[in-house]
Amino acid sequence: MGFSTSGAVAILLIAGLISAGAIVPAVQSSADAVEHAFNDRTNHAVAIDNTDIALRNVTYDGDDDTVTVTVENDGTTTLAVADTDLLLDGDYVTDRRTAVDGGDDRTAWAPGETLTITIDRDAQPQRALVATKGGVSEATGNVTVVS
Repeated sequence: MGFSTSGAVAILLIAGLISAGAIVPAVQSSADAVEHAFNDRTNHAVAIDNTDIALRNVTYDGDDDTVTVTVENDGTTTLAVADTDLLLDGDYVTDRRTAVDGGDDRTAWAPGETLTITIDRDAQPQRALVATKGGVSEATGNVTVVS
């Protein structure tokens, strides 16, 4: 082997080491991102497993033209009132009043507490659905009429 062959091998070896030095951090960064995403997915699944709600009743008052929805937090996760959605007859409700165990200034409802949602509506709904941020929901077609 002459000098040119040895020099070429040395150059290829150095180029291989430089390439490996650039590739290894990228692969490690990708592996870290995948691990982080897996942990996030696991934590999200645990939070959903620990979330449960019970739609206690839906009442329509024809005299006051109001609908009152009562939901209990039956899970072990504290839920945000703002992240709890209500649909009446498939329509998303945005204009609503909320109270947690009678307090209308509460932003969260802990396990065992009751959320009351009141809506002004001039027609009796046939169906109500309450959903939490994680997608846990409860629906009913049983609307009690009070006049």
